[in-house]
Formats: sequence, structure tokens, C-alpha cells
Amino acid sequence: MPNHLYTTNPQQDVLLNEGYIFEGVACYVFQVQEFIDLRSRVVLNRWRSPVGDNFYTLDPAGELAPQNGYVHKAPACYVYADPQPNTVPFFRWVHPVRGDHFYALAAEPELVAEGYRSEGIACHVFADQQPGTVPFFRWYDPHVIVL
Repeated sequence: MPNHLYTTNPQQDVLLNEGYIFEGVACYVFQVQEFIDLRSRVVLNRWRSPVGDNFYTLDPAGELAPQNGYVHKAPACYVYADPQPNTVPFFRWVHPVRGDHFYALAAEPELVAEGYRSEGIACHVFADQQPGTVPFFRWYDPHVIVL
């Protein structure tokens, strides 16, 4: 099943060797939670399904991910749950047939045309690099996993 992966890891050769296609920078996020920002900066958790879908959520319990066979992989990065100065919404989309979760800074009409459904705002991030932020890279795995 094709899927998207988001990471702050700039080591592109590892993902390229696994067949992923680099799609660019999705947004900018934090790699650490600083003491001065403990109340507002929260963990964006990554969960992975048995068929390869990567699901990101602020909920440490994974929303419905565990009940659907997803396994918690790691904290992906640190973001904001609520709007902050200079942040923008990071929207979550899902393709109900392919099971692929896709995250974007805007409501993209082409996603609807491809069959994706909006699941609302996942979190708040930066569209442009800000002090202390790093790129959140988007990768695409076009391979189909057969169970």
C-alpha cells in the first residue's frame, strides 16, 4: 500500500535505498522540547500500521491506532497543539481505500479529487524556517505491500 513518511532526519540515502521518493519539506518543526516552552510545545507521535501507513497524532495513546494494529514507533518531533505566533495548521488527510495518511499546510483540492478525506487539523507548525526549527521532510513510498 503506498504511504507517506515524515521525518526530521536529513539522511536521505537510507530512505532512497528503501525505494522512497523525496517530496520536499512539508513544514518546519522542533526536534526538542525546551524548558521555556514546556506547556505549549508537544510531541507529535508516529504510529505505523502492519501495511506501512504512518500515522501522526498528538494523542500519546494513538487515538484509534492501536485498535487498528498500529504500533507506536517514536516521537516524530515537537509541535504546537494550538495556534501560536507565526504558526499555521498542519492538516491531516486519509485515503480510506489505500489507508494512506497525508499531512499538508493547506486544504489541497487535488487530495479530494484523489479520494482523500479531511480529518481536520493535526497540529500547528511553521510554513517557513524559524529560529530553533528544522525541516520536516515528506517522503513517499509507492510500493504496494501484499499481506
